[in-house]
Amino acid sequence: MKRVCLINPPSPDFLDFKEKIVPISLIYLGSVLKENNVEIRILDINNDLITLGKTNNLSVEEYLNHFTEDLEKFDPDLIGITVLFSGRFKKAIKITQKLKKDLTKDVPIIFGGIHPTIFPKEILENYPEVDYVCIGEGETTLLDLVNGRNPEKIDGLASRLNGKIHVNPKTRFIEDLDSLPLLDYGLINLKDYYFDTSKWDNPKNLSLNNPVPILTSRSCPQNCTFCSMHLVHGRGWRARSAKNVADELETLVKEYDHHFFTFIDDNMTLNKKRTIEICDGIIKRKLDIQFTTVNGLAIKSLDREVTEKLIEAGLIRLYVAPEHGSPYIRNNCMGKNLSQETIYKFFDMIKDYKDLYVRAFFVVGYPQETKETFKETEDMIVRIRDSLDDVALFNAVPYPGTKLFDYCKEKNLLLIPTENLQDMENFSNYNYSDNAFIKPTNMTIEELQEFRNRCMSLVKRRPKSYDKTFS
Repeated sequence: MKRVCLINPPSPDFLDFKEKIVPISLIYLGSVLKENNVEIRILDINNDLITLGKTNNLSVEEYLNHFTEDLEKFDPDLIGITVLFSGRFKKAIKITQKLKKDLTKDVPIIFGGIHPTIFPKEILENYPEVDYVCIGEGETTLLDLVNGRNPEKIDGLASRLNGKIHVNPKTRFIEDLDSLPLLDYGLINLKDYYFDTSKWDNPKNLSLNNPVPILTSRSCPQNCTFCSMHLVHGRGWRARSAKNVADELETLVKEYDHHFFTFIDDNMTLNKKRTIEICDGIIKRKLDIQFTTVNGLAIKSLDREVTEKLIEAGLIRLYVAPEHGSPYIRNNCMGKNLSQETIYKFFDMIKDYKDLYVRAFFVVGYPQETKETFKETEDMIVRIRDSLDDVALFNAVPYPGTKLFDYCKEKNLLLIPTENLQDMENFSNYNYSDNAFIKPTNMTIEELQEFRNRCMSLVKRRPKSYDKTFS
C-alpha cells in the first residue's frame, strides 16, 4: 500500500491569527486517496504550533525535530504541502528543506494551492527541493501521480524530469462533485481544533467549538477583476447536490457531535432552487446547527424567501459584498455586475431580521478612484448602516493572475516589486493590512487611508467578541 503525508505549514509570524482552522483541502485530497487504498497521514503544523503557543511546553525547533522523526516512522512515498495563501510559502519552503535534509530517503515533495498554481515554473526553477507542483484543483492530479502515471501526461502537473521543467496547465475539472467520497474527518481529530468560543454569537446556545468549513460548490461565473480563484477552480460553477451537502452535515452532527459550520463557497447561493433544497434538507433531518457564510453570499441571490430559509436552517452571521458605492468602480472596473437598486433593496429587506448579524465588505483603492467615487462609497455606507453590524473596507490587492494585476503592471501602478519569485513570496493576506499596494492616480495614499478609516468608523459595531466568529 502506498503512503502519502499531507502537510499544512504554519502562517507567517506577522499574522497574529490564532483561530484553529480545519484543513479542508487536505481532507478532500486525503479522502480521495484513502478511497483508492492509499494510507494517509495529515500533519497540521499550523494547528500544532498554535496549540504549542498556548501550552508552551515544547519549543518550535523541538517540535520540528519531533515532526521529522514522526514522518520518518510513517515512511511516506510522497509528501504533499499545501500553500493555502502566499504568506505561507516561505514557511513551506523551510519545511521542505528540512525534510530533504533530515529524512533518510529522498521522498518526492509536491506543492499545491493558489501560490504554486500561479508560479509552478518559477518554483521548480528556484527551489530544487520541490519536485512537483499541482496546478489548480488537486484530487485527480495527485491520484494520478500516486498511481505512477507518467508525470508528463498528468493534467495540471508541473514536474522536473531529467533536469527539464515540464508544465501541464490545468484543463480538466471534476464536473460531478457528488462522485467524490464524503469527507473522512477521521483523518484528523476534530477536537484538536477546538478553542474557546464562549463569547461568540450563539443564539441557539449550542456547543460551537470551531466553525468547520463546508464547501458545497466550486468556482464562480462572475469575472471580477480582483479575483484569482478561477485559477484553482476554473471558470465554470460546479455544485454538489443538496442531498450530498446534507449528508455531510448529518455525518458531522451525528458521528462527531459537531453543530457549527461556515460555508466557504465563492458563490454558494447562485442557484436558488438548490439553496432552498439544502436548507430544507437541514430542516427535515432536524439537524440542530448554526452556520456563517465567511466568504460572502451574492447580494443579488438573496431575496426574502432564500434569506428566511437560510435563517430557518441555522444562519446566524451573514457576510455580503457590495464592494463599492460607485456603480462605475463596482461594475466597469471590478466587473461585479451589481446595480445600486439591488444593493439598497437587499439592505432594506435585511434590516427586518434583527437577530441576524450582518457584515458588509467593500474594496477601495482601485486605480480609477477619485474623491467623488470615495464619496459614493461613504454615502452608501451611511445609507445602509442601520442594516449592518459591521463593515470592512479592504485595500485593493493586485494578486498575480488577475486582470487588476495585469492592468496595474501595464500602467506602472504597483507599489510592490514584481521582478522575480523571491519578491512574489511576500504576497499574503494583504487585504487585512493597512498598506496600499496600488499607486493612486488621482489622490495620495494618505487620502486613501484617511477615507478608509473614516468609513470604517461609520458603522457602530457590536462588542469586539462578536468579531471573532471567523471574521
